[in-house]
Amino acid sequence: MPNNVAQPALEDLVRSLGRFPRHVLPEGVIREIISRGPAANSVLLERLESAIKNVQGGIAAVPSESFFCYVLLLSHADISMLPTLRRLFELENKDLDRIIGDLKHEFTPALVRRLTTKDNLGTVRNWIDSLVTSPEVEEYSRWALVNVLRLWVLDGLISRTDAIAQLKAWLTLWSDLTEDPVSGACVCELLDLHASEEKSFVMDCFDRGQIEEGLVDRETCLVSLESKMGDDLNPVEKIDDLIQYFYGWQSFKSTNLSLDPESGELKSIEKPKWRDNKALKESDIQHWLKALRQSNNRNYPYEAVRNLSLHASHVADRLADEVRWGLQQCGTSDARSSNGPFIAASILAAERRSADRDIFLEILDLPPDDRRDLFGDAIESSVVYALSHRLLGNCKEIDQRIDDPNRDEMNRAAMAIFYPLSVDHGYLTRKACIATLLSRLERATTETPGLANAIFDSLCLLSVPGDHPAIIAAREQGVCNHVLSDSDVRRCIKAPTEAHKVLWELTRPCRIPTEAIESSVMFDSDVINPHTKSQGSHMPPASTIVKSADDRIPRNSPCPCGSGKKYKKCCWKS
Repeated sequence: MPNNVAQPALEDLVRSLGRFPRHVLPEGVIREIISRGPAANSVLLERLESAIKNVQGGIAAVPSESFFCYVLLLSHADISMLPTLRRLFELENKDLDRIIGDLKHEFTPALVRRLTTKDNLGTVRNWIDSLVTSPEVEEYSRWALVNVLRLWVLDGLISRTDAIAQLKAWLTLWSDLTEDPVSGACVCELLDLHASEEKSFVMDCFDRGQIEEGLVDRETCLVSLESKMGDDLNPVEKIDDLIQYFYGWQSFKSTNLSLDPESGELKSIEKPKWRDNKALKESDIQHWLKALRQSNNRNYPYEAVRNLSLHASHVADRLADEVRWGLQQCGTSDARSSNGPFIAASILAAERRSADRDIFLEILDLPPDDRRDLFGDAIESSVVYALSHRLLGNCKEIDQRIDDPNRDEMNRAAMAIFYPLSVDHGYLTRKACIATLLSRLERATTETPGLANAIFDSLCLLSVPGDHPAIIAAREQGVCNHVLSDSDVRRCIKAPTEAHKVLWELTRPCRIPTEAIESSVMFDSDVINPHTKSQGSHMPPASTIVKSADDRIPRNSPCPCGSGKKYKKCCWKS
């Protein structure tokens, strides 16, 4: 960073970690935080303490940057962080997952390895022993800490004999347990320490049922103990470069060197070829896209939909071109010639990428009749979900549209869920979002009842209590839930940790595009693959809620009201 540019505050840098799209590695911010030295630890630990304190809260109670805070401790690790780590490991496994995810397995031993020195070895060793033997600590955390002993042996901090003695002591302590996973971890460590001299002791553990044989195979263990293992242990490389470490994660598709989540050029991260990408031929892609273009309510391209969904990250730009083509057809006689734009938009919406925001905003801005003709009755759900990832908490575009009195009321209502989604992603704060929604609820209650109901849903998802004055006032004026059931509301308010699950259930079709596509009215029910059992869309469509696939009326069929018009031109809109 140039010397004449003021450095961002550490607190702001750390908070910004949670505002980058989930598939983007905030490399610039990570490097800047590391460059600040040990001074960053206090801020990182403060954010983790906040996560521990609020882990039982609702949506966004856990700061989304907590994951990175835990990793960044490795850069300047020392024993001052042991109290926070203890409180972290004493959480229930599901709560620990909310804060650090998969880091508890491989990364935790690496972190403890880094903070241990010859001078503090005794302190850290007693700390590990107290956690491994504590009934308050979940088995996965204890398993990870058991792995530290072998790392210390590799680093020359303790002897192999000392590590084996500690593992035996723990196994003896738990000798009355049955099928104990942590005992299984200790046996695995004995194997990794080439403890063939402990064959009899290990077999005794199996004989008394202490080891879960579905986890550690007895025969394989016996063969290993009887073989000549040698004295040299298999090396375990230290994590010296956090950026390179993250490059190996499949979840990060690109990296951003900017300190601003909304700016900077994204650079793709090369990944190992887990699949045989040679199977993804250009001729296949063209074949699938052609099938999309040729689709209509009587022609559902089953194979193309599944293959394009599977390879969406590789063909995202081509899908975006298909949506643009559809938008160009709006208002022309060819607007209903293909369901391809609808399929492409549904698949593209599920991709977490920062591109394409203008495409989805354009879909949102189409006249209601044109939007329904081209993209169906429930496309707003997928569009709003897509924008919740692409706008990164920048509410201006949604604020303008949801406050526009000239827009279709149900279109405005469909946008209300953008706010809890953005909070759940970590792009907005829960407090600010609730304040914004409460101010809108008061206006909408008398002016736009449909919007008021949708805002009411969003407030419930954010676990605003039922005795809040604004909620009571809205209820008295007839405001009710738009799409949430009474049981969902109770889950969100009485147990805020359930709110994320409710939101996850609501957005399931948006994350699994085949469900959104196959539950729409864009295809007649009898042409959908007969082996597919559609789950139906859980999010509120713009104008109607389809209860099941069998209730769908083909859009081009005569309207059942008897008007003589096609269904799409009559009651479909009401």
